[in-house]
Amino acid sequence: LNPVATPQIDSGDLKTNSEFSYSAKIEIQPPVELLQHESLEYTPVKSEITDQDITEEIKKMSEQNSEIVPVEDRDVAQHGDQVLVSYAGTIDGVAFDGGSAESALVEIGGQGYIPGFAEGLEGQTVPGNCIVKVTFPEDYQNKELAGKDAEFAMDMKELKTRVLPTIDDEFAKDLGFDDLDALKANIQDDLTSKREQEDERQTSDAILKALVKANPVDVCPTMVKQQQEALIKQFLQMTGQSQLPLNSDITDKLMEGNAELAKFQVASALLMMEIAKKCEITATEEEIEEEIEKMAANSGQYADYVRNMYRNPQERNHINSKVVENKTVALLLEKAIIVESTESNSSDETTEPADTEAKS
Repeated sequence: LNPVATPQIDSGDLKTNSEFSYSAKIEIQPPVELLQHESLEYTPVKSEITDQDITEEIKKMSEQNSEIVPVEDRDVAQHGDQVLVSYAGTIDGVAFDGGSAESALVEIGGQGYIPGFAEGLEGQTVPGNCIVKVTFPEDYQNKELAGKDAEFAMDMKELKTRVLPTIDDEFAKDLGFDDLDALKANIQDDLTSKREQEDERQTSDAILKALVKANPVDVCPTMVKQQQEALIKQFLQMTGQSQLPLNSDITDKLMEGNAELAKFQVASALLMMEIAKKCEITATEEEIEEEIEKMAANSGQYADYVRNMYRNPQERNHINSKVVENKTVALLLEKAIIVESTESNSSDETTEPADTEAKS
């Protein structure tokens, strides 16, 4: 037996000089029947880097190297301005936790604020005072505030704006490049590398979807739940959180939202295990070392830490599984039928976890 969860033990009575018996309920994964793994149809993903992509990257760099300076030729706040403000929020005249701040910089038109909060400063004279009225969204993370009307007393102290650097050779030199063409070439190489990795991931995903479609799997619910929890853990790592708030419905929403993905991942993993077994796909020590070195090279200053970590047999086994998985996917692609797509893949389409934080 290969249990997928801790067995549930129902023990009998324990008596001196008497036989002892117990029953155990063990959940196992039903057998996986491999019906087809060759001649699967898929569409490979191939992205192109456009001039617009490079322009957008340079724009991001420009914004990252911008300066916030005082506005001296006017005193009325406009879209895009930043206002240094102290504020105090109330609901029905009563202050609430997290509703006040001293000398906060609020960007008019910026992202992440309660709807109407930053926009309420547009057109105001600075320095000065005003009242901004907002309504917290119905799905606001703090349920005590969700859907409620609030007022913020604003003490506007200083008007600032963002000044972007001129995009020229001097800008490129400030970033460590010989000229603007050298900067563009570097961006081209970097985007190409990233897109190739993303294309490979999406292509792998496409062939695995074809595999799961051709081989229906009765997936054990416990394994799906475990994978859902693993996906939430990844989400926490991506967002820099150690854990979700206690008694929060965020967990339920995440579990519900990743159910189909978790089921697909479990099904595809089980099928790949069957293919690897049938086709005798294994990982050599050389392949494992090569994968570790690749990971070490991508970790920069932490390269030695990565190498040492994978000396641990358990961690090394993870790399073994990854190599076998990659070789299995490669076999599927080799035996598959390519269906060309007429759609352009010049830009990526990605889905990211929703931001669980909101500024006020």
